[in-house]
Amino acid sequence: MIDFWVSGVPAPKGSKRPFGHYDAATGKVKTWTRDMGGERVKTWAALVAGAALDAMAGRAPLAGPVAVEVIFCLPRTKSHHTKRGLRPDAPTHRASAPDCDKLLRACLDALIGVVFVDDGQIVQVTGEKPYAVEGRVGARVRVEGLNAGVVI
Repeated sequence: MIDFWVSGVPAPKGSKRPFGHYDAATGKVKTWTRDMGGERVKTWAALVAGAALDAMAGRAPLAGPVAVEVIFCLPRTKSHHTKRGLRPDAPTHRASAPDCDKLLRACLDALIGVVFVDDGQIVQVTGEKPYAVEGRVGARVRVEGLNAGVVI
């Protein structure tokens, strides 16, 4: 199992959407990416890849099926606090943007070639968006190689 912490504000990776016309020269539909942050996504991906490289400690990327768990600890808003500290009714998890699946997409793409060879190896993925405790913003990433067969 590879288990590591990434410090920084998690950033979501956008979705590809049809642009609207077919390019006969390439045989494909033109697409664009809504990256919802641009440089923020690149910075976050670099932080994830760097922390993953450190955690791998020179080992080769995992081959075979993998399970991935990522807990994104997001910053709290000012409305969660009073002059005396955290409000008693402050939520524990963020139920608004950024979307968990888009946070996962940015994180998982940054792990390709570092922790596992290809994202097609991912057979199980779990994501969670709690608010950061004591201001510790970032993500905890766990990747486990699944070598045993599944019996149903």
